[in-house]
Amino acid sequence: MDLADLASVRQFAESLTTDIDVLVNNAGAVSPRRRETADSFEMLLGTNFLGPFALTNLIANRARERIVITGSDSYKVGRVDVNDPHFRRRRWNPMSAYAQSKLCDMLWARALQERLGLRVLVTLAHPGWAATGIQNVTGSKLLDRSIVKVTSPFSQSAEDGALPLAEAAVGDLAPLSYVGPDGFMKWKGRPEVQSVSPRGISAASAEEVWALGVRETGTDLV
Repeated sequence: MDLADLASVRQFAESLTTDIDVLVNNAGAVSPRRRETADSFEMLLGTNFLGPFALTNLIANRARERIVITGSDSYKVGRVDVNDPHFRRRRWNPMSAYAQSKLCDMLWARALQERLGLRVLVTLAHPGWAATGIQNVTGSKLLDRSIVKVTSPFSQSAEDGALPLAEAAVGDLAPLSYVGPDGFMKWKGRPEVQSVSPRGISAASAEEVWALGVRETGTDLV
């Protein structure tokens, strides 16, 4: 399945014939330049939010216990522009696009839990600074190597970065718990439940993000 292509998402959803215990939405994309998905969405928004949003809506009736959404502390500097979410009129840069997509994820989780009620638990997690290579998108091999070297004392392996998501998937947690590493800058360490700022839990903003997802993907929970 290609989460940057709604036709692929729909094809997968139609092919799913069994129930699932836990759905972990863990797609992630970063880009050094503005790109678009098969559906003409800005790539980061399309991959990190709109694709998982559509997938979840299409198979939510098969999820029995839990849905996990991968967030990021970058939401704290994010701004969702529902009138220009794809940066067609405003200036695009990787940080603004990524932070917007992750703020959408945080707010989407709240709106999703509201709609699912007590039937399915919605949790969130972030991996900290995990050495997966997702950060190496500057377009310069030298700069990418420099970023890895400078951040290596504060980063953790991909395996350790997966631990907060595993905790969000199977841990004894309250609805909308946000799990991340407990160490320096929340970049590495053992999983712990962390607080979410008002920006990431606004009920009004969550409904705006839900409406954005419905408008762009043509999917909704019924």
